[in-house]
Amino acid sequence: MAIKYSSYLLILVLGLVFLPYLPIFVGVAILLYLGTIYGEKILIVATMILFLTLTSSANDVLRVFVQFGNFAILAFLFFKNYGFEYKKYPKIPLNVIYIIILYLAAILISITFSNYKELGVVQLNRTIIFFVLIYLYYSLLVHYEAPELFLSSFVIIGLFFSFILIYQFLKNGFSLFSLTNDYFGEIKQLYVHKNTLGSYFTVVILFLILLIQYYAQKLTKYTLILLLTLFLIGLLITNSRASLMALAIGIAFVFYHLNKKVLIRFVYSIIGMFSLLLIKPIYELVAFYFRIDSLAAGRDHIYDATWAAIPHVWVTGAGPGAAKFFMFQYYPYLINSPEYLYWEYYSIKSEFGHAHNFYLFCLTDLGLLGFVFSILLPIVFFIFGNRCIKYYKNVNLRDYFISVGLTSMGITYFFRGFFEYAGIISYGYLSIDLPFWIIFSLIIYYYNKMRNEIKYND
Repeated sequence: MAIKYSSYLLILVLGLVFLPYLPIFVGVAILLYLGTIYGEKILIVATMILFLTLTSSANDVLRVFVQFGNFAILAFLFFKNYGFEYKKYPKIPLNVIYIIILYLAAILISITFSNYKELGVVQLNRTIIFFVLIYLYYSLLVHYEAPELFLSSFVIIGLFFSFILIYQFLKNGFSLFSLTNDYFGEIKQLYVHKNTLGSYFTVVILFLILLIQYYAQKLTKYTLILLLTLFLIGLLITNSRASLMALAIGIAFVFYHLNKKVLIRFVYSIIGMFSLLLIKPIYELVAFYFRIDSLAAGRDHIYDATWAAIPHVWVTGAGPGAAKFFMFQYYPYLINSPEYLYWEYYSIKSEFGHAHNFYLFCLTDLGLLGFVFSILLPIVFFIFGNRCIKYYKNVNLRDYFISVGLTSMGITYFFRGFFEYAGIISYGYLSIDLPFWIIFSLIIYYYNKMRNEIKYND
């Protein structure tokens, strides 16, 4: 009892030290209290929430504290449940191991031939730590058999981001101009890029659509619809065009498997919405929201720089995070031209991922091996997802719905990869990469569960 109250006191003291973040520390205290009711599983939820909300903080001390604290919690739970006997540790499918080895090999080879080795080593170390983190999450997922807990964490974090966005939108007087701010999700020293938020809302919305289809109780459905509306508002406020397109594709995939009649209605609704563009006031509003007048958004200059650099880096890459330096060398525009000035601004603004396309990002940074990885990763993901969908359709309705949802979420990430570099794997950048790899861990969990059930039945 004394230890429990001492923990609450410690959290309060830390909250007073980092006063702007006091509500967050109060939230941690609440989670710990819930942990006394629901058990240690609640700590997993807490770490996910803290990773996805506070690792983008501008406060270096807080960020490091969160990262080390979360790792300590996850490591404690792992060794508490598995001990030090390697044979007890959960197995990962060989396909996934080979994919990760390929990615790490691409980074190592690229570093070897890069002129920016120190930068590459930093990215390699962060990537290795990130994969260790993902394995801890996967192992705890297997031990507690709690996939719904992981997915519910996404909803909690989605609520956090939704309230931030709606608050900022109201604070800015419902101004649509504020939607063009890259860091619209800014509160005190917390910075979350709007495209990151867009991809996150896409995932949560798909999950809620599945829950609405699954549950029959009216009160549950109405509650979920209310949450869905809140997240849709959040997605619209992010003004992320790639996320909206990805969501449409994800929804089409979901209803292709669950209800083809709804899919047909959805397609007709999309066609009907496009027909409304013939009305001039509606077209002008839509054109302003989607920034149709600047549809390229500078991507044409980015792709020009990317294609100019590729012939010089395609074999081993420029090095992890070093592609921008090569793009400067082979940039196809005159110095001090408007295009050059745009690129200079863009390259300083972004740490890496300058190709603005996940697949080209892997190619320019890591060369041919990196590009092969970027193609094989979605293939392996879809193989696992489709096998789970086919198996669980006739075995377990709940697991079937979740398998469809997880696969649709993966589709949205790989589709967005044609327009954005971030969200799949960018050297283990926590606030960007973690959601996808949690989803991938869930797919692996259901895939291994399927294999075990088939083996048992045989």
